[in-house]
Amino acid sequence: MLSQVCNITGLETHIIQNWVKRGFVSPPHKKKYTKDQLCRVMMLNMLKDIMPLPSITEMLSCVCGEHRVTDDCGLYYYFTDSLSETKEGGSAADAAIKKSLAGFSEGFAGAKSRLSDVLKTMLTAYIAAEQRKKAMIYAAQLMR
Repeated sequence: MLSQVCNITGLETHIIQNWVKRGFVSPPHKKKYTKDQLCRVMMLNMLKDIMPLPSITEMLSCVCGEHRVTDDCGLYYYFTDSLSETKEGGSAADAAIKKSLAGFSEGFAGAKSRLSDVLKTMLTAYIAAEQRKKAMIYAAQLMR
């Protein structure tokens, strides 16, 4: 239900409804959201501060769309698994992604590479957003 998605994500109902209306999240069926829809909302929420929503959904469609590499739940799992392995970018992120995708089986040639590229983009964006927040806190402390 929408209220449960809001409780889990901390988002207001109108934000999620707007995302559904704009096509960033598929509409719920009989007012119920699936695990994939919840994962999509959580990924949008994690990346929205650093990337435009249309860019995020386009990127997610590279692996969760027409040429499906994984579903939204799978992508969320790989993302959070990689994120738990590193809080920095660069080679540490590459190693975390490689470890996370160790058991991944390609459905078609290049699927793993595509998924790795999307994960690298997501990790870089998320880490950048977190670093930006820290910078804003440091700047605010300087102004006191």
